[in-house]
Amino acid sequence: MSAAELLPLPVVIPICGAVLSPLVVKLDRRLGLVVGIVAMLGTLATLLPIASQVYGGGGRVVVHYFSGERPFGGHELGIAFGAD
Repeated sequence: MSAAELLPLPVVIPICGAVLSPLVVKLDRRLGLVVGIVAMLGTLATLLPIASQVYGGGGRVVVHYFSGERPFGGHELGIAFGAD
């Protein structure tokens, strides 16, 4: 899995943690806090390989194309998500 494929995960993981946290509180009072901390640690774990490529020098921009299509003729087909 490349860094570009990991790029949407730091957005999705905290949202999933925020949705799950109030739901699991009904099971145990402290479980919501655990879910939130695990979500943030998962986000950090996915950001580290991306950040190492972006900040590693060389001016590299990591881009993920949600449509799966690469730019054609200088135009993007769909949504592009970039980290620079």
